[in-house]
Amino acid sequence: MKAACTTYSDQELVKTVCDGNLEAYAQIVRRYESKLLRYANSIVKNPEDAQDCVQESFISAYKNLRSFDLAKPFSSWIYRIVHNQAISKWRKKKEVSMEILGDTIESTENLEESFEQKTTIKQVRDCIQHLPVVYAEVVYLHNIEGYSYEEVSAIVQKPKGTVSVLIMRAKKMLRVLCEKEKHEPNSKR
Repeated sequence: MKAACTTYSDQELVKTVCDGNLEAYAQIVRRYESKLLRYANSIVKNPEDAQDCVQESFISAYKNLRSFDLAKPFSSWIYRIVHNQAISKWRKKKEVSMEILGDTIESTENLEESFEQKTTIKQVRDCIQHLPVVYAEVVYLHNIEGYSYEEVSAIVQKPKGTVSVLIMRAKKMLRVLCEKEKHEPNSKR
């Protein structure tokens, strides 16, 4: 069954798990764990907390797997669970400041184009870690994980237009952060 599971779609794996095959759930975990860890870490900004969030999320997802709507993408559902866990953990550690910046920042160039010659992907990911969580989560989902605005909207439960604005502002803040990092590579923020 192990080899067959690797070729199953998410929906097929969910059906197989609901029929009692735990190996199928192990395949789901293997399929999503590293991506979910990166996503959770972009919110909680701590690898141990991110690991806790993802583990708690997989447990929660398993317990609620029968409520999953097979007509919808599994990835959005599991990311939403991780999102909720990470936000909850983050709020417990810090006071939430979800203030949206004013429209004073300019330019909306594509993230990959603007940083292609200025910095590496690792540096961009490091800069994302310094963004306020409201911006980090959307830019990470869209630009690093490749989710569409609609999928990001479903995961973070914000309107598509809001997601678009948050991504645009996050890109602008990333330009500033990465430029600062470029000039102060050993600085502690």
